[in-house]
Amino acid sequence: IKYCWETLAIRANETIKKYGVDNQCKLGTTLTDILFVKGMYYCINVGDTRGYLLHNDRIEQLTVDQSYVQREMSLGNLTPEQARVHPYRNVLLQCIGCDTNLKTDFYTGSYEQGDLFFICSDGFRHEVSEQEMLLAFSTAEDSDALTTRISNLIELNKSRGEKDNITCVAVKCM
Repeated sequence: IKYCWETLAIRANETIKKYGVDNQCKLGTTLTDILFVKGMYYCINVGDTRGYLLHNDRIEQLTVDQSYVQREMSLGNLTPEQARVHPYRNVLLQCIGCDTNLKTDFYTGSYEQGDLFFICSDGFRHEVSEQEMLLAFSTAEDSDALTTRISNLIELNKSRGEKDNITCVAVKCM
């Protein structure tokens, strides 16, 4: 599965790069996707869109950002608080469409009935905490409630001044 997903990411990278060259523009995007197969999840990541798992009333970040501030935090040069306001917080080390030697990260694990996975852009998580996301999603009993909670968190982000794109998709395992 990892090889297939890396191949798809490389093809997407080449396609977007070619489009940029053909149209004389520089563009790129992030990629995070999760595949569910027989109690296992397989997650691929490029950039700073994140995958999360809500399990037994706790939230777990599945992916690690491929960003300047994440690298600096990993090296011990920045605290999470400093990273949140750093002028380079949106600088990516990898993205689809810009990199010649694309590096994908791959994560896998198991899931259970009732687990909730969500993927969100950095704009979705800049102005809300993981605790706020946990509270909103853990009380969503059905897809309508989940959709409402996502919309409410998007509006909360906007009310707190988020200017970046705000995107989220969620899947509850049944």
